[in-house]
Amino acid sequence: MLVVAAIMLLTRLVVGTRTVAMDHQAALDLSNYRIHAVGVGSYVMNEIALKSFDEKTKGQSAVVISSSEFTSADSLGIETGEDVTNKDTFDDIDDYKNYVGMDTSYIPYTYFVKVEYVDLDTLQSPWEIVSANNNRTFYKRINIDVYSPYLKDEYSKSTLGDTLHFSRVQSYF
Repeated sequence: MLVVAAIMLLTRLVVGTRTVAMDHQAALDLSNYRIHAVGVGSYVMNEIALKSFDEKTKGQSAVVISSSEFTSADSLGIETGEDVTNKDTFDDIDDYKNYVGMDTSYIPYTYFVKVEYVDLDTLQSPWEIVSANNNRTFYKRINIDVYSPYLKDEYSKSTLGDTLHFSRVQSYF
């Protein structure tokens, strides 16, 4: 009887240890997926930020004095000669508006890009939320959502979902 109890206790200990090891590996995998997602979002954000601010500011000699010279808010997006499926044809920030891309170098990530004008001149404090603006301004906000089903943590009560959000305000100046 004592031998049976000892075997049951040992079995329970082995199964419990294996479960902890599996949970640990799942947590490590999730951390790696999220770190790589941050890399994808940062890479795309930097790629966009290196483009010209607007179609009107392409080239070294282009100077804009008034924000009314920029592309209108309802015309943000690709222009003639640019291909929505090929971001290599994009030459300014707003060409990325509504762009959907994919990175499969590690696990599959899909990223969604939104570009909009914002008005920072009306902010009362640095903690105020910046709202989208339908008027042309010297500032464009770039929002990127990086999605992957692997980013969802099924084992904890974490409120992090399957999407990481990135945002940056780019100034013409």
